Amino acid sequence: MRLYWALVILTETNRPSATSFIEFADGNIALELEEFRFNDLWVYGVQEEQLFKYTGNGDFNFIVSESEPYIFSNGTVDNFHFEERNGLIIVDTLRVDGTYSGDASGSFGIIRYIEEATSQVNASGANFEVNKIKNENWFNVSSFSNFPINQDLTAEHNLTYEYTVPQSSWDNPTIRYLYIEDNGTTYDEYPEVSPIPIDVERPPANSIDTTPITKETGVVPEVLFPGDELKISKNLDFILSVLVKDSREEIIDGHVVKVIDWVGDYGNDSHAYGSIINEGLLSGLFNYVNRSVTVDMGLDVKIDFYETQNLDKIRYPSVITAAENSPPSLESIQFREGSLYAEGGMAHLEITVLDIDNDILSVNVDLSNFGLGIIELSDRGFSGDEVIHDNIWTALVNAEGLEFGNKSIDIEMIDIWETITITDSIEILNPAPTTSSIIFTPNIVYRGDTVSVSIVAEDAHGIASISLELMSSGGESIDMVFTDSQWLGQFKVPDQMAPGERLIPIRMTDNYGSSRIITEYSLNGEIFDSLLTIKNEAPMIVDYNISKDGEFSSVVQVPTSGEPISQVLEVTIYDPDGISSVQVKMGRLAPIGQSNDWILMNDDGLSGDRISGDGVYSVEVFARSSLPNGELEILIRGTDIYLSTTQPDDQRVILDLEKMNTNPVSENWILENTSVLIILGLVFTLILSAAGILLVFRDSEFD
Repeated sequence: MRLYWALVILTETNRPSATSFIEFADGNIALELEEFRFNDLWVYGVQEEQLFKYTGNGDFNFIVSESEPYIFSNGTVDNFHFEERNGLIIVDTLRVDGTYSGDASGSFGIIRYIEEATSQVNASGANFEVNKIKNENWFNVSSFSNFPINQDLTAEHNLTYEYTVPQSSWDNPTIRYLYIEDNGTTYDEYPEVSPIPIDVERPPANSIDTTPITKETGVVPEVLFPGDELKISKNLDFILSVLVKDSREEIIDGHVVKVIDWVGDYGNDSHAYGSIINEGLLSGLFNYVNRSVTVDMGLDVKIDFYETQNLDKIRYPSVITAAENSPPSLESIQFREGSLYAEGGMAHLEITVLDIDNDILSVNVDLSNFGLGIIELSDRGFSGDEVIHDNIWTALVNAEGLEFGNKSIDIEMIDIWETITITDSIEILNPAPTTSSIIFTPNIVYRGDTVSVSIVAEDAHGIASISLELMSSGGESIDMVFTDSQWLGQFKVPDQMAPGERLIPIRMTDNYGSSRIITEYSLNGEIFDSLLTIKNEAPMIVDYNISKDGEFSSVVQVPTSGEPISQVLEVTIYDPDGISSVQVKMGRLAPIGQSNDWILMNDDGLSGDRISGDGVYSVEVFARSSLPNGELEILIRGTDIYLSTTQPDDQRVILDLEKMNTNPVSENWILENTSVLIILGLVFTLILSAAGILLVFRDSEFD
């Protein structure tokens, strides 16, 4: 009996595909594999592409025995398709039907396919995305009492739904079985510990995959020469003797490449021949292989094995010979953070390299002019590199020295084929001085108070000056003096400085002119703000007076009788933050019923106020005749924009009340003053009576 197996393979680097045909000479069994694809692309340890796919169909017949009892079978594979992409199974289809003949007759069949993609909980209640696979098989016979195979055989029809996670690398992937009996009865089974997630691992290097001439293992030089002889073997019974023939050029996937031909002999009428790439990065990779091998299986069974492989497409690298290479070029150079400072500064140096061939190996930069030596950059996620293979080569640079300025550097770019050196320049900046202590004495003050300041500062290049910059707060720039390892100075808190915690700007300049303004300092790695607390003063009463008909006085005129006298109480009140409102509680001077009310004063030029917005707040008062002469205490309070109000002890104001006769003499004067005249008449009458009595007594004495 002789079996034939023919295999034709068209391959591309990292992406093999195949069509195959298997035929058994006796038994009439044939299977045609229409498509076979396998792709597993890993780049620097990361799986970028993955595909495993095969489709096919076939038919078969077989006879167990030529005498009774015998079995005759006729089967057809109607659909055979499996496909896995990027680690996920997306197609799993098998359709088989057939007939059976012998002492029993019947039919058999298998149907399996993914019915839908859905979700399903496992035995522990966790939800997973799954493929719902319909799996149906049946075997029906009329009788099988004399069945020749020593096994139990029963008539059955089985329908099962398998809920299986699509991840091909996971263990125990089926999380639910749904069984459906012929009578419609269903029951479930949930396997324990299912699924078991497993990360896909990069496959190890295999000499069978990397040896280009044959599938046997052995030592193969990268470059061969005409006349070279070598032996390649997988085992001692399968040895290929190779003789290298002539070299020539051939176009492979658009590349003009040198290849070299070879012929090989296994012995026993088995041989192979082909060619390999013989230059550049792909030296040793097969271009073409044709193999014919006969294997003696014993018992008069031999298998003829035919294999043909062609290199169809080269996906990576894009350049495989030196003649095709384009050298890398510098696109840009910068610091990711924008700048790098000397004296211990750190920043990421990023060099963007343009390399259309994508075969650059390393980038180095010579920073010797800054005393930093040669720095190696990375585009593989190391040394601060953010994105792998984005052509931005990165290194974390620590500028520990004192060198700064714009200086030239040499950038070395090395690809697979050559080394390119470019001279460019970068700038390392001179940092301004830093501080470790800022002390205000006192640190809680009012506007107008004097504050002493002491600062401890450092700079490797020396400090030229430190000043307090208060101009933005209404102050001035105040130079400090270096004394006993610290800088000293003092300033008066400006009235324009708002109350609360305030940052005091401090300008520091080193001996090379590098300057900056700070409002904080660093101590033991912690950052502290240079805060000065400004307390909020309450509004204060500066002056007050009484205005009447454009004349000012310090007294309130009270009529002796008649109508109240209209006058204006004017108050000048001050607060550095600005006045929000001014109120007065006037007691008996207030309108009737409002003696205990706070009455709003105004500065709007209305209701007796002379000038709008002049800071003098006014309120019109009407002094009634019932008010006595003397002093009257009233309360005045102001509120600033921060809602601070005049203190109670500062709200008291004493007004002088003075009676004024405001009515002139009139024709009804006697009537208006009748009571006074009556009293005066009575007094005059009493005086006259007393005088008469005295005269009488005196006359009596004379007599």
